[in-house]
Amino acid sequence: DNILSKGEYQLSSAMITKLLSTCNLERFKYIIWVANLPIDSNLLEIVCTEHIYLTRREKMNFLLENKVVPTQKSLTNLTLIPINYYNKLSTITEDIELLLKYGLELSPTDIKLLLSHKIVIRNLDKYNNKDIQKECDRLGIDPVSQGQSDLISACSIGYAAPIRTHLKTHNLVPCPAAMRE
Repeated sequence: DNILSKGEYQLSSAMITKLLSTCNLERFKYIIWVANLPIDSNLLEIVCTEHIYLTRREKMNFLLENKVVPTQKSLTNLTLIPINYYNKLSTITEDIELLLKYGLELSPTDIKLLLSHKIVIRNLDKYNNKDIQKECDRLGIDPVSQGQSDLISACSIGYAAPIRTHLKTHNLVPCPAAMRE
């Protein structure tokens, strides 16, 4: 299963996948060029497994701007990234909204997957579906107030830049509880 042969060196597809998911954007482009890889949804699916959100976002933008069509597997891969200091729920939500911006269509099953991971996308109400509302109720998620609760937690941490980003991203006006924090 060797997809790259240059002289004496051969890299397996698993090795190329590892290289692609752990490098910066410039090396990413270089590996694509050297390995003569097609710029397609398979690359986007690999990028969506990456745990470092800054390089993941750069690579996603690069691929999506080069007309790569987002897939359901890209969405699923993003939901599997563990939430931690570097991958906050809001950054993963922004990545998913980027996929939506470039044409990913969500099915009711996809929305249930997102909700089961506590990921609430903007304009969830446009997917007016009773099953989705039942899932929100079951998980105790109120899509309207979700943005405000994220804002309150950001204010309690005290980081100004993420708070401004969150306000702009979700078109929010701070609620009194957020202002007190």
